[in-house]
Amino acid sequence: MARVVQIIDACPDSLAGLRDKVVAYLQYYSQGRRRECARFRIASVELISEKLMVVRKRTSKDDEQDAGREYEIGDRAAITAIRAWIAELTRLGEAAPRMPLLRRINKRDALSGQ
Repeated sequence: MARVVQIIDACPDSLAGLRDKVVAYLQYYSQGRRRECARFRIASVELISEKLMVVRKRTSKDDEQDAGREYEIGDRAAITAIRAWIAELTRLGEAAPRMPLLRRINKRDALSGQ
């Protein structure tokens, strides 16, 4: 976790920085490969309480039965970052449940395509 904190501390205070924090937290807590994390949808994230969030990974390379897996996140900083990212996507009208959770950010610090 110490390395994750270093990565997060190095993220700029921008839309891209917020997205990068979310990527770092999701990869750490879901033990996900880059490709697996890219498949997360908005609906993959469920806030259970202020202290608990569940992220559902539908399938992975090692999931031969396609059962998927749930990961609990109890880290307040991670929950805050993920909620802030989803709130920003909502503000931009880009938070439908089936839409990808992680998005490209262009050089103007805006979602690609906007």
